[in-house]
Amino acid sequence: MPLFKRLFDVAVYLESVFGKSTPAFQYIVTTTKAPPSFCTENEPHTRLILHGREDAGRLLKLTF
Repeated sequence: MPLFKRLFDVAVYLESVFGKSTPAFQYIVTTTKAPPSFCTENEPHTRLILHGREDAGRLLKLTF
C-alpha cells in the first residue's frame, strides 16, 4: 500500500502547486481500492466504475 498512497501524495501535491487555479493536468488511477481519505475530503473528483463486459463499461467506450 505505500506505493499506492505515495502516488496520491504526489498527485495532491501537484494539484496544490496550482493554488486556486484549476490544475492543468489530469491523471487516471485504476485500482480496486478506494483512494486515501485525504484525497476525497475537500475536492471534487470524478469516479468511473469500469468493467470489460461490454464497450459501455470501458474507459474509451470501445474495444481496440
